[in-house]
Amino acid sequence: MSEKELIESFKTYLVKKGVSEDTIKIGQTKNPFMDIEFPINGLYFCLEAKYSDDTERYQKKEKIDSNSRDSQNALSVFGSLLKGINLPISNRGNGLPFKYGVLIAKSLKKQYKKHWNKIGLDNWNKFGEEFNIEFVFVADLKNGKYMRKNWKNFLK
Repeated sequence: MSEKELIESFKTYLVKKGVSEDTIKIGQTKNPFMDIEFPINGLYFCLEAKYSDDTERYQKKEKIDSNSRDSQNALSVFGSLLKGINLPISNRGNGLPFKYGVLIAKSLKKQYKKHWNKIGLDNWNKFGEEFNIEFVFVADLKNGKYMRKNWKNFLK
């Protein structure tokens, strides 16, 4: 599985739950969207997807031990969120309140939590509060289920 496949599976799930496919935006290099954006229940969600088993991109670089690579990938979410939050909003969300979050695979939840705990719970919570990041969506890809976790409670 790749990050792209994680995003596509979440998109399929959203459509099954009644979100219009036309309103779901998938980020690409040339468009001003985060990895996946969608309106639901009067809110506009903007998510950064992370899937650390994207080993292809690391095979081309110098060999980095897997723990270091996993840590880099997990911690890169903060920079990706900041970049996404600063995207222009003029053509996004149709005036709905924005809610930011992260999409990860359940199989990597423990690994990500381990690395995210390195910044400390207080800093995790401050980051979420400062930048309006409220959710971590966890994809159980084997069972086709998705859980929405509160950002503040995710590391506890």
